[in-house]
Amino acid sequence: GMRGANHQTQVVTAIPLRCQQGNVFIYHTAWFTTHLRLQAQILQVAEGYKEQAVAEAARSTALELRGLGFTWVFAPVADVTIGPADPTIGTRSPAGDPEVAATATAAAIRGFRDGALIPTAKHYPGHGSVTADSHRALPVQAADLATLRARDLKPFVAAVRAGTPAVMMSH
Repeated sequence: GMRGANHQTQVVTAIPLRCQQGNVFIYHTAWFTTHLRLQAQILQVAEGYKEQAVAEAARSTALELRGLGFTWVFAPVADVTIGPADPTIGTRSPAGDPEVAATATAAAIRGFRDGALIPTAKHYPGHGSVTADSHRALPVQAADLATLRARDLKPFVAAVRAGTPAVMMSH
């Protein structure tokens, strides 16, 4: 650590990485194939497979990323998609069903943590139910609080309960 006047300060270096499932691949590194497996496992939760598959895929991804020197990942995407009317999140969403998305998000958080990687649930309060592409316009979340609680917020509640230390705002 660094010495101060009357105390010692610890400096922690975080090396983050943007990592997400779906059709957006930003980095082409050694973990690419594991990343594809993570997406496949998340989709399988929606088809009734065990959530352990998602946790294991996230843990495997975390171990590969730790091996590359990363300490923090901007994942998982926790947005509940509304389907084709959702131009931004789309296939990056774990599901269109809030319960399935919550289960997959919590499992991914646990898996990343088990692999010693800091996870970040994103995009709070839920970007999968807005119909404007945030890369081209400023979307407005018009849902009332009851709808947000019943749909969009469920994966974030699950992420916090699973121990996520970080939540990324919609952007």
